[in-house]
Amino acid sequence: MPSPGREYEKITSDVRNFFARPAGFYLCLSLLFFHINIIFIYSNTNDPCHERMDTMKYHKTQIEGVTIIDLEPFEDHRGYFARAFCQADFHENGLDFQPVQANLSGNLKRGTLRGLHYQAAPHQEDKLVRAVRGAVFDVAVDLRPQSATYRQWFGTELSAENRRSLLIPKGCAHGYLTLTDDAETLYMVSQAYHPESDRGLRWNDPFCNVQWPFDPLVISDKDRQWPDYKPESQK
Repeated sequence: MPSPGREYEKITSDVRNFFARPAGFYLCLSLLFFHINIIFIYSNTNDPCHERMDTMKYHKTQIEGVTIIDLEPFEDHRGYFARAFCQADFHENGLDFQPVQANLSGNLKRGTLRGLHYQAAPHQEDKLVRAVRGAVFDVAVDLRPQSATYRQWFGTELSAENRRSLLIPKGCAHGYLTLTDDAETLYMVSQAYHPESDRGLRWNDPFCNVQWPFDPLVISDKDRQWPDYKPESQK
């Protein structure tokens, strides 16, 4: 009967001989890659957006901080799924947006204009706006004197169909004109509404000369009567 020492030597010799062959080498390599993949997957589970599948595409505009966000939905026989906001993903794309409030705005008639609104410091706010029903022409105006695009504006169509959203940073005024009846917008903001800090520009103020698709048909008295914008009077 072989001694335990001899049996152990035989087993270790057989193992060394197996891994010296090509089949043993490739098995060892496969095990190594398997463990690397496990470590990689585990290390990414702390990312709240690790399953996002690149569902958001970011497009810079000519105005710093004003950003278009398009969705890349996953579709199947049930419909679709798309991530509409992820703070970690925003941060990875250089956007510091920390919402504290979400608001819905319903508009009965095509041609309804809301804006252009902003809040004065220290209650300035970032806004993330999307249309959840119908369509609107959404506008941001740069009111930051130190900005290279001061007094410039940017506009884009937001609709329930294109699922696009627009991020408007602090220091920019915001407004929109509805392109359809029964248009509804959802916007997330980084500051709660502060009435004493409420400011605005008239839709046709020569300060920025926004080129709307057409003149508004429905507008509040407040938005119609904003005086010509003078930076020193809006602080």
